[in-house]
Amino acid sequence: MIKGIIYSFKKSIRLKKISNILGIAAKLDYSKGIKHMAREDYEKNRERKEKAMEELLNWCESDLYTIIMMKRHNADRETLRKAYEKILCAGGGQWKKGHYVPASSLVYNQTLDYVLKNINKEGDDFSFVAWRLLEYFEKRRVGKIEE
Repeated sequence: MIKGIIYSFKKSIRLKKISNILGIAAKLDYSKGIKHMAREDYEKNRERKEKAMEELLNWCESDLYTIIMMKRHNADRETLRKAYEKILCAGGGQWKKGHYVPASSLVYNQTLDYVLKNINKEGDDFSFVAWRLLEYFEKRRVGKIEE
């Protein structure tokens, strides 16, 4: 039980660090727009975001629980990157109860399972997936996300 609590605590700290970088980078990308950012600021933002994204993906590929879920859905690093981008593009790039939804959705089994089950949906169908993820974190749900 103590190991589980320590694991959860460490996971939360690591996720928060990565999420803060990704969330701020996304906000800068979309709020200022590329043409309003100085070239060096744009490059720094892009580099920080890419480094944090690589850390998130490395984490997913090394965490026992996410590895199991990835194998179950025959997913790889690029599948996770695609999922992250789709969540962002579908309006899911928001903070809910301390979670940056695109990042948190990849590191928790329940949300990762839901995303990977629905990764091939497009348009409004994937917007619904993003909405369900936002609702999941907003309401602090636990367990499997029902269709």
